[in-house]
Amino acid sequence: MAVDAIYFHDFFKDVEKADMIGMLFDVSDTAAHAYIQLLDGPAHVHEIAVKLDRDRTTAQRAVKSLVKKGLVQRKRITHKNGGMKYVYEALPLAHTRTKMLEALDHWSAHMKNKISEF
Repeated sequence: MAVDAIYFHDFFKDVEKADMIGMLFDVSDTAAHAYIQLLDGPAHVHEIAVKLDRDRTTAQRAVKSLVKKGLVQRKRITHKNGGMKYVYEALPLAHTRTKMLEALDHWSAHMKNKISEF
């Protein structure tokens, strides 16, 4: 029985960028949307929380997971008065696309092995 290409087209036609980030990197919906927001430029956790309508703790967990996955970097900013704050910045989109393709290749190879064992 042949796989119906139309089925796959219909399944994936409404997949958003955040959905792809979430699926391929195994991050929460909030983290995926935080990454999309950070593509617009660096932001503090508070700013991310406000944009996503989430509390600060949830936004903090989301960006920490993105840093751990290698999609976002954290930079420390020291203020002249001695205080400091962290700002988060998405790595270049080309970097993320490469990581997405690598993750997809890994998943595909894994699924091929599982199908062979089926």
